[in-house]
Formats: sequence, structure tokens, C-alpha cells
Amino acid sequence: MNIGAGAQTNSSQVAAQALAQSATSPTKGVYYEQKVNHTIPLDLTFTDSRGQVVALRQFFDGKHPVILVTPFYRCKAGCTLELQGMADVFSKLKYKLGRDFTALTISINPLEPPQLAAQTKEGYLKMTSNQPYAAEGWHFMVGTQKNIQALAQATGFHYNYNLKYQQFVHPTGILVLTPQGRIYRYFFGTDYNPSDLKIALIKASQNQIGSPIDQIIAICCTWNPTTGHYGVVIQRVIVGAGTLTVLALAGVIGGLFYWEKKHPKLPPIAPKEGEPHNAGGAI
Repeated sequence: MNIGAGAQTNSSQVAAQALAQSATSPTKGVYYEQKVNHTIPLDLTFTDSRGQVVALRQFFDGKHPVILVTPFYRCKAGCTLELQGMADVFSKLKYKLGRDFTALTISINPLEPPQLAAQTKEGYLKMTSNQPYAAEGWHFMVGTQKNIQALAQATGFHYNYNLKYQQFVHPTGILVLTPQGRIYRYFFGTDYNPSDLKIALIKASQNQIGSPIDQIIAICCTWNPTTGHYGVVIQRVIVGAGTLTVLALAGVIGGLFYWEKKHPKLPPIAPKEGEPHNAGGAI
């Protein structure tokens, strides 16, 4: 896919820098280097779809997890599939984008303008259903070569520029980050499992989102790097079942106390004068 007809000087600079990375093969050095638990540089700034310069820090509020993807907007191959996969999985999540979590889409092409980010955002918002706050929570941005490369280095995103086809070659996938900006989980490819993403969001938020039942289910699951999915751990199921039992008993006991408070016992009725008093024996 052709890069836009922007300034030829900038295009040449980008190509020259990418050439040093790409060596002789367009796919050489293209991969994700997993940097789990690393914190991304939150002071990096990018330009959003409204043309405003924003720092990454403003998207990390200490409470809600963040999903990050780094495609480029003129791409019609893997990037399109990535964004379609995100729109699809967001539509299947019960958690609300813009309320329970945030999504950041940052182009790796420094020549793409904010207007293109706005057009791309509009298109993918139309593909996203059951997410009434998506426009507030899914941000599309562009940036400078320096800041793009700094973010790519921090996330282990290794890509290069193919001079022959004039396009970026890069790995596909999304990252789940903690509310503090720490990398929690990588999901590779373009098709994302809603159950896996839900558990990752709960765990990344340190149980700040999701119902108590969701949180207990998350406790019972652990990440399997071989399959790339979360799996149930029997020992944790036992712990989770025990927790549910304790919660259920607490609810029953609390309900009984509440009922007793609302329905106090009445004092015994004294016998009328002349009536025999039954002290518990047979008459």
C-alpha cells in the first residue's frame, strides 16, 4: 500500500531509517518481543483524531485497563484485520469501552495526518455494536517518527519498511496494559477471544472491573503460553468454590439477621384471669 503523497523529504528520511532496520529481507526482524511487566513511557505525546496533542499519561487513570494496537491507517492487510478483530471482540464484551476500559490505536506511519485517523475511527466505530461510549473510549492517533519508535521499543514491537512495496511490515496483535501503563498481556494475530480478553482486563485492572463472580472466575484461570489462551486450574476452582460458599453463607446469615431485626419476637401473652396457665405440661 502506497504511503501518502506527503513531503518527499520526510518520506526519504523514513525510508532510509527503515532500510537500516529491514536489511535484505522485508520480514527480517519483524516480531513481537514480549516485555510483560515493563511500563511504557507515559510522557510520549501523539496527535489525536481532533488534531490535539495528547500525552499517553492522560489515558491511564490508575483504575481502568488499556488496550493498545499499533497499525497504520492506509494498510489494507493485517492492520485492517486487526482493527476489525478489535471492533468484533468489543461488540461481544459486556464491559463498556469508554467506561470500563480504554483502547488506543496509534499509527506507525509518521506521514499519516490526524484527518486520516479521524476517518479511520469513524469507520471502525460503525462496526462496533453494544458499545454506547466507544467514541469516548477508542482513541485513534498519529505521531512523530521519534515517539513512534520510542513506543515500539518499549512494547517490543519490531517492524520495518519495505522499500519495494512502500509499506510497513509489522507483527499483528494487541496489548493489554494495566491502569498504570504496565504491559500485562499480549494477544497475537487478528482474531481475539472475548473470554480471554475479559479475563485479561479483569486481571490487569487488579479486580477493579467486573462483578464478584467474574473476578472469582478470573482467579480460577491462568494463562497458557503454549495455547495462547486462559485455562482453568483445578486447584483454583476449589479455592473459588470455597470462596463462593463462604459468600453464600454470609449472605444467608446476613439475611436472617436482617429478617430478625425487621420481625422482632413478640412477648408471650399472659393468660386471662380465670384461664388455666399451661407451663408446658399436658392439660
